[in-house]
Amino acid sequence: MSQESPHPSLHGLESSATPSRTIQLRFDLVCLASMRRSNDHHLLFDVVVAPAAAEPHERSRAIARSVRDVLCQQESDRCRSRADM
Repeated sequence: MSQESPHPSLHGLESSATPSRTIQLRFDLVCLASMRRSNDHHLLFDVVVAPAAAEPHERSRAIARSVRDVLCQQESDRCRSRADM
């Protein structure tokens, strides 16, 4: 009897992972889903093209913008936490 992963992307990973690693894997999947929505947002509103119709160059630029957004948010959070100390 095999134990199935609650998420298909985690199949086979959870059984060998520690609980903290499993939590990190799930967190990473949530981040990836969020990034995909962000990429679609950039394609729709910055490039004005449907995500399904986007060319590889347009997709790569949207991904770069999404990564920039995440890094800026992380740095902003870091600066805010330092100011609170």
